[in-house]
Amino acid sequence: MAAFSITLNRRVQLMKPGGSDELGQPDPNASTLIGPAWANIRNMKGAEAVRAGAMSASVHCSIRLRFREDLAEGMQVIHGNTRYTIRSVLPDEEKRRHVDLVCEVSP
Repeated sequence: MAAFSITLNRRVQLMKPGGSDELGQPDPNASTLIGPAWANIRNMKGAEAVRAGAMSASVHCSIRLRFREDLAEGMQVIHGNTRYTIRSVLPDEEKRRHVDLVCEVSP
């Protein structure tokens, strides 16, 4: 377990879509902070993108977090100035140690 925790070397913020404006009205462009988490962010390398046939303008990556059940497609992960949109949630159902997120860099 110690080796796994060493690889979680990036502090990120987890956000879910939705929220309200200063008047309390629903704001579809707002996001609500879920909280911080430690993560490992792995960007797809050029050779992997070519093998996957993913030559496009979008940038994909994999983000690994400790196991949790409150993540869903469409949520966002923020690291520094980069905002990632979660496209798929892949939990480790066997050992329940981690969850992998397939993400796309948001513009």
